[in-house]
Amino acid sequence: MEDKTKQSSQEDLNKREELLNAKEQQLNEREHELNKKADELAQLSSELESKQANTDKPVKKVEGLSFTFRNEKYKFVDGSPQLIRFGGLAYTQKELSEDEDALVQLIGGNSSLIEKIK
Repeated sequence: MEDKTKQSSQEDLNKREELLNAKEQQLNEREHELNKKADELAQLSSELESKQANTDKPVKKVEGLSFTFRNEKYKFVDGSPQLIRFGGLAYTQKELSEDEDALVQLIGGNSSLIEKIK
């Protein structure tokens, strides 16, 4: 009887050991997957940092176009877009500076794109 108990205990221990080994194998596989993901994330992060470094370079501001409207001098602020959407259409600074109706609305509406020259 004592031999059967020892044998049964040994079998229980062997089963537990097998379960623990299987669990350890699963954990090792999961750890490997996480390390792989961490490497991918680090690579993406370094790519993003390099892209941000390239875009953080100072942008040259283009000088705005000067024009006269009702005997007053105005200009588009430096760095204004070259194409400006107004009334559903895209206009260049030159086109807008020659359109009296557009200027009435932009100057009268205190557009941040136009400043008065003193």
